[in-house]
Amino acid sequence: MRANFLQIVAALSAIFFSLPLFSQSSGGKKPATPPPTEQKVNDSNKKGVPVDDGILIPATPSTQQRTPRYEVPDAVILPPSARQDNTVTPPVVTPQDGSAGKRIEEQKRLEELRKQEELKKQEELKRQEELRKQEEQKKLDEQDKSDDQKKDQQLIDKELEKQARLEEKARQEEQKRLEAERRRAEREAEKEARRAEREAAAEARRQAELERHVAAAAGGNALFGLSTNALYDALTAVNIGVEVPVGKRWSLHAGYTFPWWVSADGTRALQIQHVDLGARWYVKPWTFRSSDVMRGWFVTADIGAGYYDLGWNGTGNQGREILGSIGGGYSFALGDWWRLDLSAAMGMMITDYSRYQVVNNAAGTSLVYQNSGTARLPDPTALRVTFVYLFHTPRK
Repeated sequence: MRANFLQIVAALSAIFFSLPLFSQSSGGKKPATPPPTEQKVNDSNKKGVPVDDGILIPATPSTQQRTPRYEVPDAVILPPSARQDNTVTPPVVTPQDGSAGKRIEEQKRLEELRKQEELKKQEELKRQEELRKQEEQKKLDEQDKSDDQKKDQQLIDKELEKQARLEEKARQEEQKRLEAERRRAEREAEKEARRAEREAAAEARRQAELERHVAAAAGGNALFGLSTNALYDALTAVNIGVEVPVGKRWSLHAGYTFPWWVSADGTRALQIQHVDLGARWYVKPWTFRSSDVMRGWFVTADIGAGYYDLGWNGTGNQGREILGSIGGGYSFALGDWWRLDLSAAMGMMITDYSRYQVVNNAAGTSLVYQNSGTARLPDPTALRVTFVYLFHTPRK
């Protein structure tokens, strides 16, 4: 029906535009215009109605490169849906009869319906967009809720893990405390055992000392020791010494060296008269003045003086000497009353000497002195291997 309506409008427009041309040609005064070219009526909208080939509209000559303009009163403009691109829509003369008015009203009604449909479509699109946004918002809310739940679960897991670490730490601290208490108890037990051992050892020592005291009291107390240096004796330098204990650490001693011999031909001689005095300090004190005196490590200091005459193969030296030394040693106990002292010392001897030559003549043997002087020599008594016997009171 809409196509028929458009065909009627196009036919009426063609008749209306052909009337002026017909009047000009009938007057004979105006030149004849070229016949109008055929042009198909179409809509500017690609979605318009199909074009009817039977409708012709006038057009300007091809020499005029302008779009034709038509001034028609009461023209009806086709809706955009009935237009097509790159087509010229001629104006349509609105008929004055009742059918044309009905068609215009119908067209308006259709236009209103189309607008309503577009509005409905837009509303539907808006509603769908709103629904889509609501769905997206719902998904976002669910995602946020899920994230919040995950965060809450993570917080709960962290709190549980923290609580577990605290419990583990408390358990380890408790184990350490119990271990420390056990070790402290073990140390206390060890200390108590060592203290008991020390007390037992001290009691044993006291008992042994008591027994020694009883034995010493029964065997007598040490009075002094008589000694001799075995090294000097091996060199025929006969010597003797006396050592007396004083207090619980000290002892005083004196020695006398007196070899005095000359060979038959007078070429060899060993004549010494030497006296020395000294004191000793023992590291370990003795408890009773009995068999435990003068034993163990000691420190000694000595000073001495004398006269000597030493000759060998017809030559010799005579003079006076003085010496001093300091040293130490150890005294071994050989039984209750015997001791073996091993000692060494450092010292110096200062002597005034006279060197001589032994001359044998008819009158006998005589000494010819050659020179004299003063000499400083190391202490010849620095090494000693001494045997000591302690004299003591009678046994009880």
